[in-house]
Amino acid sequence: MKTGISTASFFTKPPTESCFAALADMGAEVTEVFLSTYSEYEKGFVDALGGRLDGKVKVHSVHALSSQFEGELFSPSNRVRDDAERLFRKVCYAGNVLGAKYYTFHGPLN
Repeated sequence: MKTGISTASFFTKPPTESCFAALADMGAEVTEVFLSTYSEYEKGFVDALGGRLDGKVKVHSVHALSSQFEGELFSPSNRVRDDAERLFRKVCYAGNVLGAKYYTFHGPLN
């Protein structure tokens, strides 16, 4: 068994990009990376975040703030659905860069 801690446990303190060192210091072997805002979905941030991985903590999954787009992936409106998918693809890119095998998905809120 491996000990895993989500970066969501640190929500805003320390910032996401500083969590890997804190997790390693705590003895965590795996993490779920919680991306909590739109700027954290952007390629520049994700690539920089991936550069902070040092092999001590393995990324198991990524998790976005689900209320920002997940429910809209099921919208009857093409425009809404397309915008949600655009955000979802960015989060999937993050998962790929970080080496995550899984995405934590909550689905529609209703």
